[in-house]
This record gives sequence, C-alpha cells and structure tokens, in this order.
Amino acid sequence: MKKLHDVEKTRRAYHQDRMKNSTHRASLMVPELADCRAEISFLNHFLLKRGYKNIGCRITAIDPEGARIESRLVPIVEPKVYSIPLSGMVSDVVDSYLVEFFSAENLFIPFPAVMINHVGDGFLNSVHAYNRVLNDVFENDEINQIHQREAAIDVRCDNEAETFLVFQAGPQAVDGVLEGELILRDGRTLTSEFALKVPKLCHKRISIKDLFPDIPLPLLGGTLKVRQPAQFMFYGRLVVGPQKGGGG
Repeated sequence: MKKLHDVEKTRRAYHQDRMKNSTHRASLMVPELADCRAEISFLNHFLLKRGYKNIGCRITAIDPEGARIESRLVPIVEPKVYSIPLSGMVSDVVDSYLVEFFSAENLFIPFPAVMINHVGDGFLNSVHAYNRVLNDVFENDEINQIHQREAAIDVRCDNEAETFLVFQAGPQAVDGVLEGELILRDGRTLTSEFALKVPKLCHKRISIKDLFPDIPLPLLGGTLKVRQPAQFMFYGRLVVGPQKGGGG
C-alpha cells in the first residue's frame, strides 16, 4: 500500500507535467465464483473525461492451473456504459480473469474505475476493482512499501449465512500463510494461520470456519483482521462477504 502523502504527491505531479512518469496500462483481476456469473461494467471515462478515442480492453481467461486459456480484445470507443460478460467467454473451466486497459495516451492512474459484478439467483454483488497486476518494478517499489492487514471485517456463521473471503494470487504462485485475528464480542481474541498454495493468477475461496475451525457456533458478530502474504508485482486485496446457508 502506498502512503497517502505519496499518493497526493503523485497526483499533484500529474498536473504539472503530463509526459513525466506516464502510465499506459491499467488492470484488475476478477475471480470466477461458483453459482453466479461474473461481469464488469464501467463508464467510458477515458473518452468522456480525457478525450481518448481509442482504448483497448484485453480480457484473459485463466484456468485453475494459472495458464492462459484465451485473450480477447474489446475496443472501448463509444461514449457509453460498457457491460462486458466474463462468464461463458470460453468453454473451458475458468478460475479468474485478467482485465487490462491499454492506451498510447497517458492514463495517469493505473487502477481503472470498473465495477466487478457477480450475478446469481436472486442477488447481485457489485464491488469496485480492488486488486491488480502492477506495471513495472518501479511501481512495485512504491505500492508495496507498506504491508497492511485487512481490517474491520464483520463476521457471521450460523444457519443463515457464513462469512467467506477470496484470496487472489498475482503473477507468481503463492506458497505462504494467511494470518487471521478474530476479536469476539466477549472480548476474546482468536488467532490462526491458514496455509495457502495457489497457482499464479488464481484465487482461493476461504470460509470463516476454514480459517478458524474452533470458533464458537453460532457466531453472530465479531471483527476479523487478516494479513496476506506479500506478493511481488501485485497489489492484492481480499473480497469478503456472507454466503447463504452457513453452519452453526
């Protein structure tokens, strides 16, 4: 994570010299989750905000072993909201999608304003793009100088719902440990370590019971903090939420 002071310093520098330290690629990753369809949606702010008339969006489907199945190019040229379905773009089993935007003009910001949507039977989950493959080693020096925990995650585990989280691997396979700290409502603190072995560009879905096998059930509150293993050339954040039909 980049320091806020450095973020503001970079933002001011953008307005002073458009040709300095330019950015020509912005990316995000999307996990394929069970029992729902994955899609992305975004306004063509490249055209409407900056006047860039020819942006290329390349979508790559990744298999469960971290290999590329197929990449497809979508021209982003119209002043509209684009909704692009990801699930079903190939007939093979997909683990994740790598979505990249390219431009000959300076994009300034390497993180695109894109919504990730997972649509299922009776529900729609939308979240802003939250992780990405970094563009070069210099960006890695800036972005990954501080290794923060994910914090303030509300938890639940009963017959109605169960909290889960999704860990995403970057361009290198991950063989490490996910560290968890669960603060219960009665003041007790539980800690755990969950072994991760995830192929490159793939994800791992983890339930609260996987992370804490001995939690008291039913669990109707508490706060979870999670530290991910550090990843080179990747800005990774967890997606968390409740799934229907837990246990307890």
